[in-house]
Amino acid sequence: RLQSLSASVKLGQNTRMVAEVAHTDSTSYQVNGQVFTTPSGQAGELSSSASGRAARIALAHKDEQWDASLEWQRAGAEFNNSASGISPGHSDLGVKLAHKLSPDWTVYGNALRSQDTLVAAKRDVARLGLQFKASERLTLDASLQHIKEDGDLANGSLVAGNSAVLPGGQNPNGGFFGFGNNNSAISPISGTSVTAFAPVGSTPAAPANIHLDANTLALGLSYQASANWRLNALVEGAIGGSSGGSRQHRFELGTQYQLSERSRAYARYENQTGLASRYSLNPAEKSNAFVAGVESSYLPGASVFTEYRLRDAVSSDLANARDLQLASGLRNTWNLAEGVAASTNAEYLHVFDGKQQKGVALAGGLDYTANPLWKASAKLEWRRLFDNRSEPGNQTQDQWLNTLSVAKKLDRDWTVLARNYLLYTRNHDNSSGAPQGSSLQERAQLGFAWRPVDNNRVNGLARYEFKNVRDDAQSTGESYTAHIVSAHLDYHPSRPWWMTGRVAAKTNHERRLPQGQQTYNAWLLSGRVVYDITENWDIGVLASWLHSPQGGTSQYARGVEAGYLVKENLWLSVGYNMTGFSERDLSGADYTAKGVYLRLRFKFDENLFKGSDPAVNRSLAR
Repeated sequence: RLQSLSASVKLGQNTRMVAEVAHTDSTSYQVNGQVFTTPSGQAGELSSSASGRAARIALAHKDEQWDASLEWQRAGAEFNNSASGISPGHSDLGVKLAHKLSPDWTVYGNALRSQDTLVAAKRDVARLGLQFKASERLTLDASLQHIKEDGDLANGSLVAGNSAVLPGGQNPNGGFFGFGNNNSAISPISGTSVTAFAPVGSTPAAPANIHLDANTLALGLSYQASANWRLNALVEGAIGGSSGGSRQHRFELGTQYQLSERSRAYARYENQTGLASRYSLNPAEKSNAFVAGVESSYLPGASVFTEYRLRDAVSSDLANARDLQLASGLRNTWNLAEGVAASTNAEYLHVFDGKQQKGVALAGGLDYTANPLWKASAKLEWRRLFDNRSEPGNQTQDQWLNTLSVAKKLDRDWTVLARNYLLYTRNHDNSSGAPQGSSLQERAQLGFAWRPVDNNRVNGLARYEFKNVRDDAQSTGESYTAHIVSAHLDYHPSRPWWMTGRVAAKTNHERRLPQGQQTYNAWLLSGRVVYDITENWDIGVLASWLHSPQGGTSQYARGVEAGYLVKENLWLSVGYNMTGFSERDLSGADYTAKGVYLRLRFKFDENLFKGSDPAVNRSLAR
C-alpha cells in the first residue's frame, strides 16, 4: 500500500521548489534464498511486513543565462516502492549548474553523493563540462568526470525500456504491467533477487566490500539531421588515476525520428565495460543493450506502440543474462453516442530469449454519463503470464479484474452510490512444480449520501461494505469475510468552525482460526473539531475510540493538527497522534496510528475536468 503527497511552490518567476513524501506498507515472501513480492506457494515460505517512508526536495532555477538545480532524496530502510526510483536505505544529494557564456558556449558542472545505509556504501561523483553549439544543427560536448565508490552500491547495466533517447535513464520503470527487463532486481538488504511476479529470478552472490575510483573523459554530440530526425552519440573512457584502467569505457548511440505529427520511431544502443551507469562503476560489469520502438496516436483517443528490447550482460554478481523481448500494445477510446464511451486495451510481451515469462493483457470498459440523474461504469481486464518452460510444472497465471460502479440522484438532497471490485488470480504450479492455490479479493460498497441543497451546514453519509479475501497461494495467506457499516456526519455551525463525527462497526469471520475464535466484532467512535484561525490557516483536535466485546478491550487515538489552504478547495494538514491504534477495516480515511501524519483534502465535483466547456467555464467565449 502506497500513500504519497506532493507539493510544488513557485518561489519566483524562474524558480520553483517541489517537495514529496511517501509512506509504504508492504509484505515480502522469502524461501530458498529468494525474495518475492507475491507469494510463491513453496514449502517453508516466510512472510514479513514492513512500513517505511521516503522524502524528496528539489529546487530549480532557469533563466536566459543560468540553469541550476538542487535535489535531495532519502528512503527509510523499510520503504518499498520499485517505481519510485530509490531503494530502501538510500539517499542522494545532487547539484547541477549551467551558465551560458555566449549564444554558442555553455559551461556546466554537477556533483552527486549517494549513500546506502543497508550495505554501508557510498558514491561521490563530480563532472565538469563544456558545450559548444557548432551550428543550428550540431552541438558538441566534452566533459571530465571523477567517480569514487566505497562498498557496493546497486548499479544497473540496462538501457531504459521506454522512449528515452540519449542521454536517458539507465533504470527502466516501464515494461508490460510491471515486468520486463526490471522484473528481477537485487535486494540491497540481503543481496538476493527481488522478483515482482513469483516465481522468477536468480540468486547472486553477496555483494563485496570494494573501493573503486575512476577519472573519465567523455565526448558527445547531438545532430539535428532534419526537422524530424535527431542523432546522439557519446564516447567515454578512463584516463589516468582510474582503478579500472583502460577497461572502463562506454559508447552510446541514439536516434529519434518524427514519422508524422502523431507518430515517432526511436532507437538506442549502449556498449559498456566497468561503467554500469552514467554515475556508477564496476570493473566486472559488461553489457550490450539495444532498444527500438515505434509509437503512434493514429486517432483521437487511440494509440499503438511496439518496442523491441535486447540485453546481453555479464556480471560478477549475476549469472550471465541474455534477454530478447518484444512488447506491443493498443489502446482505444470509442465514443458510441452522446454520454456513452467504450474503451479497449490490448498488450502483449513476447520473450524470444531469457527467463522472463511471456504475457498478454486484454481490457474493455463502458462509461455512461448521458442521463444527468445517474452515471455508471464497468470494466473487465484479463491478464496472463504464460508457462516458464525452464521451471518444472506449469507456471501459467491468469488474473481477472472486474470493477462496477453506479451513482443515482434520488432527489435534490439524496444520492445512492454502489460499486464492486473483484480480483481473482488463478495459479497452477510453483517453481518447484508443486500445485499452487489461487487467490480472491472482493469488495462491495453501498452508500447513501445526504447533502441538503438549501442548507450547507450539515451533510452525511451512510455506508455498508462487504469484504471477501481468500489467499490459498500460501499456507499463511489471509482468508476472511467482513461486514462493515458506518455513518458519517459533517456539521458547520459557523464560518470558522468545522465538526465531523463517525461511528462504525464490523463483524469479521477468519476462516483459518480454530472454532470458537473465528468471529471478531468491533466498533469505532471518532470525531474531529477544526477551527479556522485565518482564511488560509486552521488548527484541529481529534479523538477515536476502538472497542471490541471480545475480552472487553479498548484502544484510543488522540491528536492535534494544523492545516493550510494551498488553493481553493485544496487543504494540506500535518498532525501528531500522542496515542493511537491500527484497525484494518474501521480506520477508513482517518490516520489513527501513533506518530506524525500528513492529510490532503480536495473538494471537487463532476465539472472538475470540463474547463474547456463554455457552459461550465464562463470565462470562455460563448
